[in-house]
Amino acid sequence: MLGLSQSVSSSSAAIERFPVVSYESDFSSSADGFTAFFDNDPSAATLTGNVDFGGKTDVLRISWSATEANGIFYIRKSFSDLTDQDQLSPIIKFSADIYYDFATSGDVTTLVGAGSFAANPNLLVSEAVAQGQWVTISGSIRPENSASFDEYLYIGFADSDDIPVNGDNMYVANIVFSFEDKD
Repeated sequence: MLGLSQSVSSSSAAIERFPVVSYESDFSSSADGFTAFFDNDPSAATLTGNVDFGGKTDVLRISWSATEANGIFYIRKSFSDLTDQDQLSPIIKFSADIYYDFATSGDVTTLVGAGSFAANPNLLVSEAVAQGQWVTISGSIRPENSASFDEYLYIGFADSDDIPVNGDNMYVANIVFSFEDKD
């Protein structure tokens, strides 16, 4: 048994991980720093926080006032610490609840990227999400050492068959995002 002044040392080096980013969404009063990206010009999408929808409170609503031009749309949030993480092989985790309320009826190809949108090796989620219900999406990756990062978390879709039109809505809740790096 070790006393208070004693310690144990080891010659084997352990890799310690620490969170560079640890985020849980708070849409109770705003869009929590998320903005529209890859949107029409002028913008067709409006982001609104503090929405109650489908049995959930404090949801982010993305609503369209015109037809999305090409079926590619993301919301993104800046995490300035991500830009310094190139080539470090981090562990990245993500989960969120998504609800699509579009005029079309097919599944929506949903993509989530950390430090890059819709590009390997930074793609966390690529999933066909059913419309008209809450769906939890999640993913975890450890990109190769050659991965590079910009400062954003991207959540969106690339789906030319299910383009949102005026009056369509996308809802996002309960985002949990972590980016852990080697010490």
